[in-house]
Amino acid sequence: MRPPDRVFADEHCEIVIGSGAAIVHDRGRQRYYTTPLDRLPAEVLSNTVPRTSRIGWTGAMTLLLLLGACLVGNYALLAHQPAGSWSATAVCALVAYLAVSVALHEGAHVAALRWTGRRIDRVGVKLNFGVFPAFYVRMNQTLLLSRPEKILVHSAGLLSNLTLNAALLILTRATGTDLLVLPLAVVLTAIAVNAIPMLNSDGYRILLAVTGTDATRTLRTNPWWVVLIKVLSVLYAAASVAVPLATTIRSLLA
Repeated sequence: MRPPDRVFADEHCEIVIGSGAAIVHDRGRQRYYTTPLDRLPAEVLSNTVPRTSRIGWTGAMTLLLLLGACLVGNYALLAHQPAGSWSATAVCALVAYLAVSVALHEGAHVAALRWTGRRIDRVGVKLNFGVFPAFYVRMNQTLLLSRPEKILVHSAGLLSNLTLNAALLILTRATGTDLLVLPLAVVLTAIAVNAIPMLNSDGYRILLAVTGTDATRTLRTNPWWVVLIKVLSVLYAAASVAVPLATTIRSLLA
């Protein structure tokens, strides 16, 4: 059994000591880095306390089971919806719902992180793989959390989206309207993709937390399955650009 992590904290830094390395939070510079245990001063190692966790493994595994059940339930509800069709109103509904979903998703991450006693670093927009635009909340302090707490934080956004999506699918079914069917299907697909262990996805971060893996930027220092995920993710991003581009060029030349 892996021994529990220990923590050292003073006004200058916070250090989480695991089985093979330590995560250091420099409070003054607001920087985070990993260091081998043998590089830590003796006074740090002798003044650590066991790390506490706001949620245990039972709670974390329950969340993951709930996440899977919600995903399956959403697709079951979608299968019983009336046939939808695209219209100008449906497109506007999709844009509005995407905005609400993104805000809810990131807000759930922030709320879960704050519940653990941590805070976010910043909010912004980025390009995943240099291709896909994405709104994000930078949460470096998840590095200092226990593994069950990381699972909670990274699954919170998915659970909030799936809950809202299921509620709207039920409402759509009850009212018999088809306006939201296709927007709900599009957003559900985006949620499902985010749950897949791909680079930068919530599913990937959940998998790292479950396995207790600290992924690094250098490929050769990662486990083989992390390397495989990174390679497949890059190939997926490249195909997502190349296939539509090739299709468009082919149609123009036809």
